[in-house]
Amino acid sequence: MKLGKKLLSLLTVLCLTLSLFPTMALADTPTVSTVVIGNRDGYGGGISLNQSTPYLASGASRAIDEVPTGGTGYIYFNTATNTVELHNYNDSSLSYYETRGICATSGDLNIKLFGDNYIKSSSNGIYSTGKLTISGSESGTNSLTLTPSTNGTTIYAADTITIQNGAKVTAPGGQSGQSIHMNNDNGNSEIVIKDKGTVVNAVNSSSKGIIRCGYTMTSGKYVGAIRLKKGAELNATEVQGTLYRDDNTQPVTTHSVSGKITCGEAVVADAIVQLNSTDTATNAAVINLVARTKANGTFNFASVPSGEYNVKVDKTGYTASLTSIQVGKSDLQDQNITLTPVSYGISVQGTPVTGANMNNVLGDAGAPTVTYKPETKTLTLNNATISSENTRGQGIYASDALTINLIGTNKITGSKNSIYSTQPLTITSENETKGSLTMSSAGDLTTVYATAPITIQGSAVVNATIDGNAQAINSDVRGGKITIKDTAQVTAKNIYAISDNKAKHSYAVLAGTDTDPNGTIEVEKNASLVAQGSTYALRCETFNYPTEKVKVSTNYSGANPVTYDTAKLATYKYVEVAPVEEYDVWVGDTLVTSQNKNNVLNNGKVTYAPDTQTLTLTDATITGAPNRQYTSNITDACGIYSKHDLTIKLIGDNNKVQGAAEQPDGNYGIFVDGRLTFTEGSSTSTTESETVPTPSITVSGGKSNNSGNAWVPGVYASGITVKNCNVTVSGGTATSDNYPAAYAMSKAPTLVGAKVAKVNTATSEPDTTVETYDPSHISRYKYLKIEQDANDKSVAAPVIAPEGGYVTSDPTVTITCPTSDAEIHYTIDGSEPTASSKKYENAFSIAPSDAPITVKAIAVKIVNGQQQQSALVEAKFTKREPGNEVTAVTLSLDARDRTLKVGDTSELTATVKHVNTTISDVNVTWASDNTDVATVENGKITAQSVGKARVTAAVVENGVTYSDFCDVIVEARPSSSHHSSSSTTYYDVNAAVSGEGGSVAASTKRASKGTTVTVTATAASGYQVAQVSAVDKDGKTVSLTDKGDGVYTFVMPASKVNVTVRFAQVQKPEEKDPYGDVSKDSYYYDAVKWAAETGVTTGVGDGLFAPEWVCTRGQIVTFLWRASGSPAPKATELPFTDVAADAYYAQAVLWAVENGITNGTSETTFGPDQTCTRAHAVAFLYRMSGSPAAAGSTFSDVAADAYYSTAVAWAVEKGITNGTSGTTFSPDDTCTRGQIVTFLYRLAQTK
Repeated sequence: MKLGKKLLSLLTVLCLTLSLFPTMALADTPTVSTVVIGNRDGYGGGISLNQSTPYLASGASRAIDEVPTGGTGYIYFNTATNTVELHNYNDSSLSYYETRGICATSGDLNIKLFGDNYIKSSSNGIYSTGKLTISGSESGTNSLTLTPSTNGTTIYAADTITIQNGAKVTAPGGQSGQSIHMNNDNGNSEIVIKDKGTVVNAVNSSSKGIIRCGYTMTSGKYVGAIRLKKGAELNATEVQGTLYRDDNTQPVTTHSVSGKITCGEAVVADAIVQLNSTDTATNAAVINLVARTKANGTFNFASVPSGEYNVKVDKTGYTASLTSIQVGKSDLQDQNITLTPVSYGISVQGTPVTGANMNNVLGDAGAPTVTYKPETKTLTLNNATISSENTRGQGIYASDALTINLIGTNKITGSKNSIYSTQPLTITSENETKGSLTMSSAGDLTTVYATAPITIQGSAVVNATIDGNAQAINSDVRGGKITIKDTAQVTAKNIYAISDNKAKHSYAVLAGTDTDPNGTIEVEKNASLVAQGSTYALRCETFNYPTEKVKVSTNYSGANPVTYDTAKLATYKYVEVAPVEEYDVWVGDTLVTSQNKNNVLNNGKVTYAPDTQTLTLTDATITGAPNRQYTSNITDACGIYSKHDLTIKLIGDNNKVQGAAEQPDGNYGIFVDGRLTFTEGSSTSTTESETVPTPSITVSGGKSNNSGNAWVPGVYASGITVKNCNVTVSGGTATSDNYPAAYAMSKAPTLVGAKVAKVNTATSEPDTTVETYDPSHISRYKYLKIEQDANDKSVAAPVIAPEGGYVTSDPTVTITCPTSDAEIHYTIDGSEPTASSKKYENAFSIAPSDAPITVKAIAVKIVNGQQQQSALVEAKFTKREPGNEVTAVTLSLDARDRTLKVGDTSELTATVKHVNTTISDVNVTWASDNTDVATVENGKITAQSVGKARVTAAVVENGVTYSDFCDVIVEARPSSSHHSSSSTTYYDVNAAVSGEGGSVAASTKRASKGTTVTVTATAASGYQVAQVSAVDKDGKTVSLTDKGDGVYTFVMPASKVNVTVRFAQVQKPEEKDPYGDVSKDSYYYDAVKWAAETGVTTGVGDGLFAPEWVCTRGQIVTFLWRASGSPAPKATELPFTDVAADAYYAQAVLWAVENGITNGTSETTFGPDQTCTRAHAVAFLYRMSGSPAAAGSTFSDVAADAYYSTAVAWAVEKGITNGTSGTTFSPDDTCTRGQIVTFLYRLAQTK
């Protein structure tokens, strides 16, 4: 019994001991708790995969906790085995600066491949600080392609790298890194490639496929072990390490192989040389090496294992060469190979195009003007001049299909065929600027001739002229076709015997043979053609062209045009087809173009004037259609949609615009990406007694079946004006959304000769005017009725264009006003404009180079003997350097909408980009289209009430708005289960401004009874708070407590509360001009006023300042002395003979000399009456300020060694002067009294 107990105890101890072994083994293997996808080297970041969120879908920006749905590829991180599984994963979004693909910064990393996987990065494709193992899975394809776009080693590990189990890994080296690098010299770490089917491709287009094993070199070499096991294959440029092949325990002996590739006497650079192993042993490891020839045609393989190899040389334009070599006992040198160039069946100016000359066909000494790309069969002319007078007799000849790409201005001269092709011919210009080709021929030789179809496309400009009994362009084959498309412009002329009608074949363009012209000439909508022929312009069976865009004449010059008649094509000597313009306006499913603008819907009801962006409706009925591409997968339906500002003129009282029938996405009545104006159109009555109906329109949103985010507004625009017409608008409906965005108008309209008659928070017209219109809460109203109001005497606010923002060049500003005959007055110096400010008459330019400029404007009009003034508008312009233009604004979004509960907050981040770089020196404007539902401040969204709001982040630059958006869906917060009949009731708080002059905000949108609510009224410049009142739902007064500075409080009753604030203008005392000859709109007005107030100047007498008088040296030192407080000089004796002791400037001169501001014009003279130059002025100011350090001047007329050079640079830095132009300062120009006090005034502002 005791023995049994002892055995049992022994077994128990043994079991417990054995149970420790797995734990001890795991403890020797470092674990990876987190893998990061897209980590930036030195910057951090990326997408973390860990135990809680181990999945990442292809292209996604965040990890999730379950397998992605929809069949998309993904990554899965198995934390239990340290294994990253790639399942058909594909991501090319990691190519921004220094970004790694898969990164593990602690422990070992295992990667297992399922299917085909692709990762593009700009740094390491895979990065591990421990061991790295890449394995194939048990079945199917098991590939991984890594593409580093810039630098860094593609696969990097600090310990052993193993690639096995049939994995196919493509890892080309980056521009400055290796393909695979095991970075350790501990003697135990190595690179192992093993198992049948395992293939490693480590070669890129620059042949930098280096496999390196080791951290440091020994005797000039890396010596770490690289083991290529049986069945495996390695393709690389160079193996840097000790190579072991198959299962051999001894390293492979390697030798160098070098040589040169030539073609005739010329060397061939950039040829690809491949050494492919021909080892036929069963399951032998295969190693193939690849190199690229240098500029001198040489190649070198530093370490080639012994064995037999096929040597293959590939170079575009040459016939591939194949030979074999035996690498054995010593290095192989002078393995020279000669290539034969390919001939492409093309000649230029009589010179055949071959692989040897295709990069410079004509052998130009400078930049090549003619090149050929055989892969695309493209001949590029880059400012080339070609002659057809050669042994071939053609400028360009082709016996194969040919595309001619035009860059710059090109010519083919001579009297022979400019182009002769026996195969399809295409002439194009692929760059943004229009490349041109001008050609000519004579006699019986057609200028552009092909026995196949001819296509002229892209932005090519082609001019073909012939002086002879042939054609300018001819597709000379039965059924021949000539197509002009895209934005190509073609001019074809036959000038032969213009006055001789006996010329039988003098056509401009011929499609088909001369005896059987049964071909087609087709001009697509955005292309153009001008054809002039002595016999006739065009000869073909079919002529296709955009409707209403053809002009024809029987006169060669095009004079006296006639209506085109297909049957009379052979009589026209002049044919012109203009391109069709698209105006980015849709009426239902019809895009407005230059073809249909005069009758858009083909019923006489809708016209469009592109010069004024005006759509005129005459008792038109319009139904919406999907026409607005909102996102890549959302297409909204709109009755009318415009991508820019739009004016809708109304004729008749029965215009109707409605959204589409039920749609899955947005369904708007009218959507305008810009400002929208409704106005009256001109209509004439048929009799004197007939009454012209009031121009009217009814607009309604459509129906959406979107289940959670239905947008069905009546009118959506960034600004809306209604002028002298009736406009009735209602929102649409939704079938699966309880709170659709169904407001009538997105913005409170500016009303000119109109008034709001009725509003309703429902989409139907109320029986009576029961609701008071509050423009500050426009999104509440689903129904809005506006009527013409002949008694309206108000003046609408002006419109400034561009609307401000950033500019990269000096903008031209225009200001308009919807109110007829109103005068516009504006300022650009930051002051508030008045009726006496500068009157706007014409567009003007501003130069916000040193500091932003704000344009402020008002409109005024005398009505019934009283001056009426509009609200103030302003636009701020900020200069940015060219080259930094904004290209996009993007929001940090994982979805296009965001759902919140009432009271929730959520953060959005806006990223501003130019080119491919993120920039941070621009300010983003945030806005919500429905602040009742959600407000936004610097990207922070606060959910206010149930409904929908669209939050936008925008930057305006050069008049273009770049923006991104997020739809915010606000839901009710569920009631707590602990609440019963005693749950809190909340009531609305509405705060609004009556009239203009400021803004008002309440501390909350909703409050419960007894809550103290704070209301803040903020007056605009020139206004003050005149009255603040509050009433409950029954119109009873709610007591307000004045806290001062525009802050008021009240205690919330058991009712909604409406707070109304009225502002009044502050009456300013009329200011008198300091001098009669200084007007308020002069640039020096503020400076002269300051100088007079501070005693710097007392004028020249008789109430005059004489700003344009030239300033003398005596005057300027006096100005400086007074500006410094008129300090008493220490000296009493004047050193200058030309300065009298009783001169008004005597004390100033003494002071200036003592303080080093001037030393006079000589030792004994000061020159008080000499003219002061601009150089003198800034030099005196600079010295008065202590001669601070400053960068050198950049003006072309200021020499670096000039005594005033540093002073000029300092003055520019301080904003005292900007020079006389962007490049000149004009130092020797005289300085006027107005200029010097302006300099002094600006200097004073910097202190």
